[in-house]
Amino acid sequence: MNAFATSGRRGARVRLLAAAALALGAAPLPEPADPPAPFLVRGFVLDSSLRPVAGASVTATPLQAGARACRESAAAAPVASDGRFSIALGAMPPLLRLEALAPGLAPGVIDGFAPAASPADAGVLFLLPAVELTGRVTNRHGAPLGGASLFVMAASDPLPEAALEPAAVSAPDGTFCIDGLPPAVVWIGATLADHADLARREADLNDPARRDVDLVLDDGRSVRGVVLGEHGQPLPGAKVEPLWPRGEAPFFRRPVTTSADGRFLLEGLPAARGGIEVRFAAAGLQEALRPGASLEEDSVVTLARAPLLRLSAAAADPPVAISLVRLDAYARAGEGWRREERACAAAEAEVERPDCWTVSAPPGERIRVFVEAEDGRTAVAEVAPPAAGETVDVRLEFAPLREIAGRVLAPDGAPPAGPLDVELGRAHGASWLLLCTARCAQDGGFSCAGLPDGAYGVRARSASWISDWVPAGEGSAPVPLAITARPAARLSGTLTVNGKRPPLPIVVAALAFDRGHRAFRAVATAATDPEGRFLLAPLPAGAVALVPEQPPDPGEGACAWRKEPALPEGARGWPWLARLGEGEEAVLDIDLLQPARSWLSGTFEVNGRRRPGALLALSRADGDGRGTVLTDEEGRFRCRVEGGGGFVLEVEAGGPRAALPVDVQAGIDRSIAWDVAAGSIGGRLLAAEGTPGLRVLLQAERAPTQDDPSPWATCEQALASPDGRYAFPEAAARRLRVAAEDPSGRLAMAVTGPFPLGAGESATAPDLVLPLAAALEAVMRLPAGGKPPFARLEVEAAAGLPDLPRPFTGWFVAEKARVAGLPPGRVRARLLPYGPFEASPDQEVDLPADGSCVTIEFTVRPAGR
Repeated sequence: MNAFATSGRRGARVRLLAAAALALGAAPLPEPADPPAPFLVRGFVLDSSLRPVAGASVTATPLQAGARACRESAAAAPVASDGRFSIALGAMPPLLRLEALAPGLAPGVIDGFAPAASPADAGVLFLLPAVELTGRVTNRHGAPLGGASLFVMAASDPLPEAALEPAAVSAPDGTFCIDGLPPAVVWIGATLADHADLARREADLNDPARRDVDLVLDDGRSVRGVVLGEHGQPLPGAKVEPLWPRGEAPFFRRPVTTSADGRFLLEGLPAARGGIEVRFAAAGLQEALRPGASLEEDSVVTLARAPLLRLSAAAADPPVAISLVRLDAYARAGEGWRREERACAAAEAEVERPDCWTVSAPPGERIRVFVEAEDGRTAVAEVAPPAAGETVDVRLEFAPLREIAGRVLAPDGAPPAGPLDVELGRAHGASWLLLCTARCAQDGGFSCAGLPDGAYGVRARSASWISDWVPAGEGSAPVPLAITARPAARLSGTLTVNGKRPPLPIVVAALAFDRGHRAFRAVATAATDPEGRFLLAPLPAGAVALVPEQPPDPGEGACAWRKEPALPEGARGWPWLARLGEGEEAVLDIDLLQPARSWLSGTFEVNGRRRPGALLALSRADGDGRGTVLTDEEGRFRCRVEGGGGFVLEVEAGGPRAALPVDVQAGIDRSIAWDVAAGSIGGRLLAAEGTPGLRVLLQAERAPTQDDPSPWATCEQALASPDGRYAFPEAAARRLRVAAEDPSGRLAMAVTGPFPLGAGESATAPDLVLPLAAALEAVMRLPAGGKPPFARLEVEAAAGLPDLPRPFTGWFVAEKARVAGLPPGRVRARLLPYGPFEASPDQEVDLPADGSCVTIEFTVRPAGR
C-alpha cells in the first residue's frame, strides 16, 4: 500500500506507521564459513503519469516481530533513469518496509512486503503529486479556535504504538494547512486545552473538493486524581488508560502513568458524553474499571490486592530469561465466552530474578499463560483462577535449544558447483515462514544451532540449483539432514492486461505444489518489463502456477494489490499452470482481466436524522474482503467497490448495530440513503454490595445457528454509573433483553426477560438484582493408580427452577474443576469425562447467598466396571 510521511510547511511533520505483522523470532545462526550472498530487493519508482522518477531514493527497512522497524539494518539506494532500484541487504528478512522519497512529491511506501526469493520484486512505489490539506477549527458555536494541534495519519495504518507529533497548529482565526500529503484517504485528529479530543475524522484527498475540512471541537474536561494501594498508600507508576468506544480511539493519545505521589491527569475527555471507560492498573494489584462520566475533578481510586501468578522456569540449559508474558483470560459473556488478552513486560511485573516473574492474574474462569524467553523459546500453561489475595506458583517447561545440521548434495552425490545458500523456515500453515539464510561450506555441509524448539524446514537454492523444503521435525536432539539439490527450472512469458501490454510493471509470483502440505506455495516473484515480459527463476521441477497481482490504478490514490489469484471468467481452478522438468524452461503467455471499479456513496441516518462520525463497514455478501469508512459532518460516506455483486453495509460504531444488503453493478456508481430505526432503553442495577464498573449488555434475539446455538447476541454494551443506572440511547428496533455482569467476578450475572422495542420508542427495563456470586468446586475421585481422564463440569438450574442466565462450564485441572460466578440457589452439577469412562450420577446442591464456595465429589471409573 502507499502511505505518506513527512510534510514541510510550518515545520509540520506527518508520521508513517507500519502495518502490524506477525514474525516468528529465532536465535541468530552461527557465522558461516563463507560470507553469505547479499539479499536483493528491487522494483520501480513511478510518478502519477507512469514515468520513472530518476534521482529518487529508496530505503529498505527490515521489520521485526510486531512490525518494529530494525533501522540499524536498513539500506538505501538511488533510482536509475529508467525508474528501477536495487537494494542489497545482509540477509533476507521475513518482512520489509520500502519508502521512496523525491523532492516535490509525496512519499511512497510499501509496508509488510514478504519476500519469497532473492532477488525479490517488490513492484511499484508510486510518488504521487503532493497535495495540501486545509481547513478551520471551530467550537460548536462557530467561533474560531487557535492553537489547536492537528494530527494526520494514513487511514489504512493501524493505531501507532507511540504518540504522534502534531502535523500543524491552527492559526488564531482557526485555519490550518498541512502540505506534502499524497492523494489518499487519511485520518485527522485535533486537541486543544479545555476541549474534547476530536478522535478521528476521515478525509479523502483523492477528491479535490474534500481537501478542505472543518473540524468542530466539543467542550471537554480534564480529570485529576490519585491512585492508592490497598493500605491507602500512593501508587507511583500505575497505568491510567481511557478506553474509547470502538472506532473512536484517538491515535495521538497514549496511557498516562501516575507520578511519585500517585497522582494522574487525563485531558481531552468529553464534558457531557458517556461511553468512555478508564482502566487503572498496577503491578500486583487488581485492575479497576470506572465509567469516565463518573470520575470527578479530583477522583480517588483504590486498587485492591490482586491474585498473583508466580511464573518460574524449570531448570534448563542454558538458563531461561523471561522477556514477555501474555495472559489470556476467558470469562462468560452472555451465552458465549469473552476472551481478554493482556501482555506484561518487565516494567509491569515483579521480577524476582530473570527466570522468575510475578504478575497479576486477570479475572476469568480460565487463564492461559504464554511466556516468551529472550532466546525465542516459549512455554504455555493453563491455570485455574486464584482466589483474591492468593499467589499461585506456575512452573514453566521450556524445551532446550536445538541444532539442525546436514549436507546438501547433487543427485550424483557430489556437492553442487558454485555458491549455495541454505534457507531455514518455520512451519506456517501450508507454507514455510522464512527466518534466515546461511551459506553452505564447500563440501555442502551446514549447521544451525541455538534454535528454539519447533517444526522447521530447510531448503537449498542458488541461481542454478534448488531443493524441496525438507522438514526438520521437532525435538532438542541434533537432526542430521540429507538434502538433494537438483538443477533449477525457469518460467518465462508475456503478460497482457485486457489484451494490451501493461501500462506499468506488474509483479507475478510462481507457486509450486508442495506435496508434503498438499498445497501451492510461493517460490519466486518477478516484475514485468515495459513489453510485459517476465522471467521467474530458480524454480523446482513439477507443477508451477503463475499468479499475477491486480494492476493498481494510480489515479485513485493508494494502490490496492490483490493477493488472490486473478481468475479469468469461466476458468476453474488454477488458470495458468505449467509442468517443469529439471533444468527446463517453460514459456507461458497470460492475459489479466482488470475488473471494473465502482463507488458506493450515500447518507447514514438514525430515525431520520443525519449521523456524523459513524463507522460503517462494507464487505461482500460471501464474507470475502472488508473495509470501513466514517461518515462526515453531514452524515455522508463514500467508498470504493471492486467489481460488482452483493455487499453488506454494517454499522460498526456511532449508531445502533444494523446491516443493509446492497447490490452494486461493476463499473456503475450507486448512491443510497440508509435510515436505521432505533429506540432508547434505560434501567437500574441493584447490587448486593457497592461495586462500581458493572457491565451492562444489550442482547438482541436471533435465529440460532449450528455454530452458535444461542438465541441471543450482544449488540451493545455499557458501564453502569455508581448509582446503578444505565442507558442505551440508540438501540436497534427488535426483540431485546438486558444482561448485567461484574468484571471483578464478585457478583453473579443477571438477565431480564425479553421485551420488544419499536422505532422511536423509549423503554425502561425491569430492575436487575445482582447477588453475590457463589462458586462450586468439584473433585474427581479415581480408582487406585487410575489416570484422570480429560473432563468438564457442567452446572445448570435444578429441575423445576428457571434457567441460569448463561451456561456454566469448568474444566478439570489436577483432578479439580471450579466454576465461579454462579447465582445462589439450587443447581444441578454434571461431570462429563472424555473417552471410555463413566462418572457418578448428577448431583443437586444448594449454593449459599454469602458468596462462598461449595465442594462436591464425583467418582470416575473405566466404563463397564
